[in-house]
Amino acid sequence: MRCGILTGLKGIFKAECHDYPKIKHLYTDYDNEYPLYGRGFSYSRILDPSLRNPLYDESIVNDIKRHRYDIVIYGSYHRGEPFLDLVKTFYRPTEVIFICGEDVHNCNYQTILEKNPFYNVFVREFE
Repeated sequence: MRCGILTGLKGIFKAECHDYPKIKHLYTDYDNEYPLYGRGFSYSRILDPSLRNPLYDESIVNDIKRHRYDIVIYGSYHRGEPFLDLVKTFYRPTEVIFICGEDVHNCNYQTILEKNPFYNVFVREFE
């Protein structure tokens, strides 16, 4: 789910849509063969490296503080929420999206909603 959403956003916004940390297996210059789900069929090695500006990695903290981004998306919040405390300081809850697209998990999305009921949380499936 994370990869599909990011690929679509890159198709629209190109390098101005910044993925951090870089989701390496989406880019055509990816040369690692570690096992991807379904061997990466339909989602790996599909984005040109020119669709990512690595200089944005160096300025991400200042970019967050300056509210450079329209929204901040945590595409797989189970895998990490980098800079979340900083994002919460400079972004309204309606400008932050949490996504869970895991197949099998014990999703704890309620903890996010308990902290602030105005966050946007999308869960693909839960038990």
